[in-house]
Amino acid sequence: MNWKLRALVLALALLVFGTAVQAADLELYVKNRPFQGATVTRGGQLHAELGTLLQAIGYSWTLDGTRVDISRRSGGGPALVGSDLQLSLDGKPLALSLVEVQGRGFVSLVDLARVMGLSYRPMPALGMADLNVPVSRIQVSQTPAASDAPASPGGSAASEPGKPASDGSKAPGMVETDGTNRLSPIQILKTDFSDSTTPGTSFVGEVRTSTSIRNGSDKPLEKVTLHLRLMNLANEVVHEWTHPIGLMRPGAQVDFTPEPPVWYNYNRIQVTPKVIVEHQLQSEPEKEAPPEGQDGGGR
Repeated sequence: MNWKLRALVLALALLVFGTAVQAADLELYVKNRPFQGATVTRGGQLHAELGTLLQAIGYSWTLDGTRVDISRRSGGGPALVGSDLQLSLDGKPLALSLVEVQGRGFVSLVDLARVMGLSYRPMPALGMADLNVPVSRIQVSQTPAASDAPASPGGSAASEPGKPASDGSKAPGMVETDGTNRLSPIQILKTDFSDSTTPGTSFVGEVRTSTSIRNGSDKPLEKVTLHLRLMNLANEVVHEWTHPIGLMRPGAQVDFTPEPPVWYNYNRIQVTPKVIVEHQLQSEPEKEAPPEGQDGGGR
């Protein structure tokens, strides 16, 4: 009986060895959030379940037989089964090979990032990997109008890291304030901030911040844009979220929390939040002309 049992165990082991894939050795984050789908490692590369991955990125898709048409609009789509799927993005074919794991299609993160223009960074030393959709980058010294400020799907745009903070707006007719500019009625009500970074360790901290602003005047403000920045000790911008607001009515309040709400402090540096708001300069109230025959000086 023992030799039969040993033979059965050996046969099962060979079957598993020949068909299974290695469990993922890296924890995957997509757009700075832990990936909720299945991941495996095959051929030394991290793979993730295609459908769940596309939905986490913020894409949608349609399925016609084995043809999968992917769109950059969020919404997800039908289940993607098998490894013979033909993928296209915005109508253009994608040269992607899938592997089948338990009937589901899995894709290499390296290959997906390459053909879809995504940002993928494996970090074995930290036991994690990041997949992100690159957002439009702006120069901090520029002052775009709210209507043309580049924004990510979450309503914010990232700045170029390492740029010094600007002192004032250079755009004609615009004003910039951190809440202290006498030319601006913007009030910065509060800015919440937390950073779990532990200096001197390999732990990557999570930075969370949010802010609230108010138009403190009795007139509307136009072309309002809010910048929530993370500054290093050299007063340089290491990250920025830009939130186009547009029109703020008298007394209006805007509460802003970045999306995604977590910034990972991979460099483990000390950062502090800073809020900058820019808007169109309010016109001075016109003075009424004195009645005819009076010089307005009084006697």
